[in-house]
Amino acid sequence: MNKQQFRKLAIVGAATALSLQLLAGAASAAVPSATSGGSTYGPFAGDGWAGFALTYDYNDSSTLAKLYLEIDIAGGAAVQSFDITKDGSSVKGCATSATLITCQIKTVRMGAQFAATLVVRPTADASEVRLTGGWSSTGYVVGGNNSHGDSWDLCQDGQSGCQVDNDPLTLNELVSSRTGDDNTAAGFGNTSLNTSTTNLGGNGQAASLKSLPNGKYAVVNDNAGDGGAFPLVSITVNDGAPLDGTGTFQLVIVYPKGTNAPSSYTHTTDANVQIYTACAKNQAKFECFDWSNRNNTVTLYLHHNGTLKRAG
Repeated sequence: MNKQQFRKLAIVGAATALSLQLLAGAASAAVPSATSGGSTYGPFAGDGWAGFALTYDYNDSSTLAKLYLEIDIAGGAAVQSFDITKDGSSVKGCATSATLITCQIKTVRMGAQFAATLVVRPTADASEVRLTGGWSSTGYVVGGNNSHGDSWDLCQDGQSGCQVDNDPLTLNELVSSRTGDDNTAAGFGNTSLNTSTTNLGGNGQAASLKSLPNGKYAVVNDNAGDGGAFPLVSITVNDGAPLDGTGTFQLVIVYPKGTNAPSSYTHTTDANVQIYTACAKNQAKFECFDWSNRNNTVTLYLHHNGTLKRAG
């Protein structure tokens, strides 16, 4: 072997050794320390909306030049609202459509905390609203070729609505499912919820909730058990907690034409039983009801949850 051949072999050997070192370094590079999570606010029904919560906490001493969030939406007719904050301040740089949300966030340092709330209006025939995607450090590559950057799941096993996929290229999914029937309406973020008025739900009444508190989950079921002439109506508002002070929401119940005015309603909760009668003239609209002969409709002014039974 002459000197020139030896020199070439030495150069090739050095290049190979360098390549192996680089590969070893790449293989051993640690994913930056961060935690992500997601959950649903409960199932939806009737005209209710599907609500989701997302979090991302960055705990690494290194700084991310950019952080990306991608959310792919299936079963949604529109995004009612999407709010994301970093350390409590609104984040800019997000693009939103009915099927896709993308965010590009610059300079993420140790201790940064992100929180997002997403509210989706389901399509009329949707049995579920499904979110896929996640967080990544380089480009919108989540759920696909993750070799271009580190990525974090959209949710974690055990969290509400999280569906775990064992495929490493498909990140965990968040699913809010449709529940109930024509006699139920449920959702997160709605200002009103309406059960079906077709044949008055098939049970002689149709219920609605009005003036609901913002950013809360609510449910109304107008066929919640035997109530005599009319079924019981059950309601959950404000995540189950009473409204403060004299704040009220309205439960509106429509009855068939010719139905007589009710004499009272019995409101039963875990804590007590109350009897509501018609609101007196000049009385504050609180724990009482108004009746409309013209529309065969009662409007109850309530501030907490439970079941209601009609008398009369």
